[in-house]
Amino acid sequence: MTEQTFAALRDVPAFAKLPDACIARLARTAQLRNHDRGATIFLQGERANALRFVLGGWVKLYRVAPCGNEAIIRLAPRLRSLDEMAAVRGAGHSLSAQAVTDVRVLSLDAGAMRALAATEPCLAFALLAVAADNADALADDLERLKVRNGAQRLALFLIDLSQSMRGETVVQLPYEKQVIAGGLGLKPESLSRAFGRLRRHGVSMAQSAVRIDDVARLRDFAEEDPALSWA
Repeated sequence: MTEQTFAALRDVPAFAKLPDACIARLARTAQLRNHDRGATIFLQGERANALRFVLGGWVKLYRVAPCGNEAIIRLAPRLRSLDEMAAVRGAGHSLSAQAVTDVRVLSLDAGAMRALAATEPCLAFALLAVAADNADALADDLERLKVRNGAQRLALFLIDLSQSMRGETVVQLPYEKQVIAGGLGLKPESLSRAFGRLRRHGVSMAQSAVRIDDVARLRDFAEEDPALSWA
């Protein structure tokens, strides 16, 4: 165990309140790994040998349909877990994971983690919290896909990147536009049209830098009833 590994575990929200002794035991099962952009972290169907958390960068979780088309399920940011249920159950991965930027990942040996959870109820509850956090995030993503139009989904994505409540801000697109489009359930040409629609709401772009004139104004647009645009 290293101090760096111990600190990385403490950064995971679900583990933040675990006793030091439990974190120390968990840290003995952990490794810190770097993956270059484009690297495959795991593939759908492979047995999950680790529970992984993103410490830096972005990871694409996706499936490939029998016809060969790729469906991006979500883009995992910092401190998000990667297919945690497969690791908890000791099952095969239901998704594939690929680094879409350079990433740093915290990996916990799945077998050792399950054994420790059997003797440490606080860890078992923490793992439930990890799964619940991901379920909530997926529900939010699904709601956006079902309820919001493409421009609104893009607006919410930019607002999430800005982490601002109001005022002017500039955000950097964290990965390629093709990946952004896939994550938002859009075709690349639809993403371009969505950026065009956002100009009237104070959004402009120069290469990968996006300027938002007023985050609160953009949020108002993102949260309005999409049917109003057809009225």
